[in-house]
Amino acid sequence: MDDLSDEQSTFLDSLNSLYLESRYPEYKKEIAETLTQERCKKFLKDTEALLCWIKTK
Repeated sequence: MDDLSDEQSTFLDSLNSLYLESRYPEYKKEIAETLTQERCKKFLKDTEALLCWIKTK
């Protein structure tokens, strides 16, 4: 999407990285160790904001 801000694009890249890495079992433990409660809350908040933005388009 050409309308994405740099912040939104960076956020989607970080989600995509987690998704790709989680598809491979050897990365699951490594990923789980990086997902603190605060980081998960931020992912959820940013995802909800992005979804609202997408709905307005």
